[in-house]
Amino acid sequence: YKHLILKDFGPNDKINATAMVEVELNGKHSFFFIMAKGGGISVPFEGKTIQVITPATPLGEALQDLRKGDVAVVETGSQVREYEIVNVW
Repeated sequence: YKHLILKDFGPNDKINATAMVEVELNGKHSFFFIMAKGGGISVPFEGKTIQVITPATPLGEALQDLRKGDVAVVETGSQVREYEIVNVW
């Protein structure tokens, strides 16, 4: 990640690689950093836990091309989760 070029995302930009995304599910806020590869790690940052995910994960795939205010729907088996996108940067 040391040489990674980060895109500066705004609330109207579509979610893609290097986006930091805050989502809400059942009143709980979670933070995800979208990377092309290298997912599965969690990093503490400014009192929050940031989970690195890739577009190959169910949530990563559901978040692609969405924006702040959209809802990412993830179906796993018989369970459906709807993540509200609270912020993108």
